[in-house]
Amino acid sequence: MIEIFRRAAALILICLGGYLMLWAGGRLLVVSLHTSKEIQGRQISVTNPLWSELVSEIENPGEHPELKQREFGMRIKKFIFKPNYPPFDEISHYPEQAVYISINNGQKYLRIYADYAGDIYGIPEQYKYPYFYYGIICILAGFAIYFVIPRRQYAKEELHYPRGAAVTGPDMLGLIMTPFFFLLPFPIVRGMDSQASILSISGGWIWLTGAMWFMAAISAVLLLTALKYSDLSYRITDRGLHVTKLGRNRLIKWEEIEYYKNYRTRLSGRLSTLLLIFGSGLQAVAAGLMLRHREEWGILIQPCNGRAIKIMGNELDRFKDIVHALKVNKVKKKNRR
Repeated sequence: MIEIFRRAAALILICLGGYLMLWAGGRLLVVSLHTSKEIQGRQISVTNPLWSELVSEIENPGEHPELKQREFGMRIKKFIFKPNYPPFDEISHYPEQAVYISINNGQKYLRIYADYAGDIYGIPEQYKYPYFYYGIICILAGFAIYFVIPRRQYAKEELHYPRGAAVTGPDMLGLIMTPFFFLLPFPIVRGMDSQASILSISGGWIWLTGAMWFMAAISAVLLLTALKYSDLSYRITDRGLHVTKLGRNRLIKWEEIEYYKNYRTRLSGRLSTLLLIFGSGLQAVAAGLMLRHREEWGILIQPCNGRAIKIMGNELDRFKDIVHALKVNKVKKKNRR
């Protein structure tokens, strides 16, 4: 269970962190001091003294560091506020077309309109991506959980796979590629239509999302593969072959083995092809090239009663010891078809 938790917790935190980094702020108010004599649009008169104080600060933003951080724009200075920030919360709704706030019977005017953060050009980054740094923390926490949780220690006589090649390598690819493809629809759809849903059928975005999530599911296979070999070990004794997997030990007696045979799969080659064809970005291409020509091979042991046991030969240094033990104990070898 600890190995399942290691990967599940890391994957959830990394996906959450990536989403927080990509999530653009909701509707924001763009506020500027109206200096023209002509006013074209809806006017709202206010009397709250906070409006007068706000105008005074906007006229001298250099004297107010907090306000300076909200400033953007070149020719006309604009400021970003949230709709619930006083005194803007006095007004229930701000349209996308500008409204003019009349202060002190028209002595001063503020021009205000609402828009989504992703659609406001030049907006300060802390408002465009308000949870960016929280996202980084989540991602770092995800990788920290993966590496900090203790791993099983093997006995000297146990045959096991090297963690770097068989476990950590696939895990890292899975923890990078799965969130990458899972989150990719969000920036693509937002860049085309900030108000569209990634699951929109009418807009056709659901097909793009489905394709990317399919690639995410394929990438998650790497995590399942790493989970399989995370604490898998074998031990050869006079009685038979001991197989330990996910905390469970199973003894396969030599006399109970009907036969064994060689096998070779092409899953990694197919995954590589899918990544190279359908993947986007350097990460997908790199992962596809890494998986190229890395077919899995090994032996299948078929007990007289029960399911066949697959033993991968890749990266298992003492794999030949298992084959030798099968031969010594006169287990029949079946030719591969």
